[in-house]
Amino acid sequence: MNVAQIYVQYKIPQNLQEHMLRVAALSQILTENWIGKLLDKEAILQTCLFHDMANIIKFNFNNPVFKMTPEEIRYWQAVRQELVKKYSNNIHAATLAICQEINLPETVLDLVNKLEWSNTPAILKNKDLESGITVYCDMRIGPFGIMSLKNRIADLQARNPSADYSQTKKDAVLLEETLQEQISISVNSITDPQLNRLFDQLSRREV
Repeated sequence: MNVAQIYVQYKIPQNLQEHMLRVAALSQILTENWIGKLLDKEAILQTCLFHDMANIIKFNFNNPVFKMTPEEIRYWQAVRQELVKKYSNNIHAATLAICQEINLPETVLDLVNKLEWSNTPAILKNKDLESGITVYCDMRIGPFGIMSLKNRIADLQARNPSADYSQTKKDAVLLEETLQEQISISVNSITDPQLNRLFDQLSRREV
């Protein structure tokens, strides 16, 4: 079964498919230009392709950004209810359960388990570069494409005015600097067209 077929089987919304494909595409470009110590590039790529499989749990389908009809809203609410009933109402736990169900390797499950922005300090302390790449790629992908860290965190702050992202920003910048030292191209030179060109190839990957 390939990635696209898995997305269909688990009824992943189009915008969430595109998010995971963008994160994976960014990870592929970064690891292709990696000049540091040997990495498990396949595990990194698979992690990024499936890291948000249960994110539908937190979606508010009434939000105008989704541009859904009442019928579509009812459909996706039913899909969400089905997912929660089968796996968990905890996004992280449900995602891990799905990743286990599609028989992803233990190395990938471990990376998925650690893919939380709040883990950045531990990732840096432990020099866990594989986790660092997956977290960083997720940080760089906004709702509609790749963003600089500054703009990504500013966007989050605008959508969550009461939250404090100051430490997140410091950790993210340090992670970017750490990774940039071991990547032969500028991490901020990568564009949406570069990512989008990889979608077809990534979607057809067998798992």
